[in-house]
Amino acid sequence: MTTEPVSAEACNEAAPVARRIPTERTHHGDTFTDDYAWLADKNNQETVAYLEAENAYTEAVTAGQAALRDAIFGEIKARTQETDLSVPTRKGNWWYYARTMAGKQYAVHCRREVRPGDTSPPMTLDGAPLDGEEVLLDGNELAGDGEFFSLGMLAVSPDGGCWPTPPTSPAASASPCGSRT
Repeated sequence: MTTEPVSAEACNEAAPVARRIPTERTHHGDTFTDDYAWLADKNNQETVAYLEAENAYTEAVTAGQAALRDAIFGEIKARTQETDLSVPTRKGNWWYYARTMAGKQYAVHCRREVRPGDTSPPMTLDGAPLDGEEVLLDGNELAGDGEFFSLGMLAVSPDGGCWPTPPTSPAASASPCGSRT
């Protein structure tokens, strides 16, 4: 497979250039100027237009690399075990772990009670659910049909319950929209 590198000069479009709007900020007595602070406002139509122009330019300049991108992605995906199980961690009388499943975007967080004679973590070779597991949080269910989902944290109390919520659901922070606020 060959791809032809495309130089910016070979592209009929000029690279977009962001306007410089000096904005001063002072932190701990130090003042600095940020010429591109205006780009942080995702609701500003000028920001959106600039980002769309950047994306169009990148697409035009890298169009000749689409087959290579697809081939590299296919190779990485072929080498990735999509259905997998993290190494379980013991906390009290429970093994805690996460499972990923082929075709799903997010992990399923689970636990299984420690059984008599368990001296090492339970594992499966194929990443399938463990016998007797309890699903604490399914990221795929929380994400639903949204475009984005991020699980910020998942916490379990020292006694094996989940705090500050009842034992049937873990304490977790999640974002369906990707905002940092």
